[in-house]
Amino acid sequence: NNLRTGTDGELITWDASGDPATVAVGTATHVLTSNGAGAAPTFQAAAGGGAWTLIDSEAASSSASITLTGLDTSVYDVFALVLSNIEPAEDGRFLALTLGDASGLDTGASDYSWHETNLPQNGTSQSGRNDEADSVIRCTEECGNATGEGIGGAIIYIFAKAGASSGTYTMVRGAYTMINGSGVGGGGELVAYRAASLALTQLNVAMN
Repeated sequence: NNLRTGTDGELITWDASGDPATVAVGTATHVLTSNGAGAAPTFQAAAGGGAWTLIDSEAASSSASITLTGLDTSVYDVFALVLSNIEPAEDGRFLALTLGDASGLDTGASDYSWHETNLPQNGTSQSGRNDEADSVIRCTEECGNATGEGIGGAIIYIFAKAGASSGTYTMVRGAYTMINGSGVGGGGELVAYRAASLALTQLNVAMN
């Protein structure tokens, strides 16, 4: 058979009898998708994935702490907490994180294990601290409250279904930048976990 005049945007294929056929014109932004052997391909909307979903956003505005809700581990395995421009009311305070479920925030005296490392920019040696049984997760070095001091920014990833083979650990990994109480810039890293099972629905951030 000879090809006939067609429509711009159509593609040539062959039907089950081996005769020429066309793939219908797709919609703008759609992609050509295989439907398997014996079936003509079609234009379809691109599969989802890779996009970020904003769950909650809050401004501190001199608040003692901020609680973010609406976390659903049946929908998401990983959450990203992004913070910026944090100025403590008092000098020498660090950022603390607690996690919670439908019953409330977990502040058990020994429910969190964390390790925080500070990397100053003035050439002094890095410092680190840890606690294997704490009531909060320490996320940063102590920062200052003078003009120009504070926590410039931090991003903390919460892996709600990671760690133990049973999937009960809630793992935390983060990084931050800051100016401390001596006016020295730097940053640091955090690793932490909550060892007991937790159906994560909320979290709280506050200066200690």
